[in-house]
Amino acid sequence: MELDERISSIFGERKASHWMAGVLTADERREVLELEAGAYSNHSLSFYDDRADVFHLLSPEAYVIVLLMIMRAYVSAVRLGNLTELSLLSVGSVIDWLGQPVRPELFSNRFICVWGKMSSNELCVVEDWLWYVLSHGYKDEEGIMMALDMVEYFRLRKNDTCTPSANS
Repeated sequence: MELDERISSIFGERKASHWMAGVLTADERREVLELEAGAYSNHSLSFYDDRADVFHLLSPEAYVIVLLMIMRAYVSAVRLGNLTELSLLSVGSVIDWLGQPVRPELFSNRFICVWGKMSSNELCVVEDWLWYVLSHGYKDEEGIMMALDMVEYFRLRKNDTCTPSANS
């Protein structure tokens, strides 16, 4: 199974009952609602790049929806050969947030609610996607390696390992 099919299959049942985290200004609410309106149907990485500054306003369950769409959009952009035309702000945002040092005492509640509550299968797909991003020329190799360490940390807490993917 191809990576984009695995992403859809593993994360496909995810839905968000609410998209906003906390109290937001009117402008922030508008931006989150705009992201929500396009998230399920927009497969363009540039859509997510243009809204990367809104990700921190999302509820954990909405963030996972956006993550799945970013992963699928990145794979699609690679397939279409248009990565050089994109800013990759959305990909960088995911890698930067996930690529922090593995220091559980410093993890925010939101961080744990996103990454710590993912299933083993979801974490394995995120790992495969990170390797895919690295193999397609993403410049921040250190950030990706730190993100991979974090995924491994959460996976090991679930006492699980990933089955090697032929597409990684």
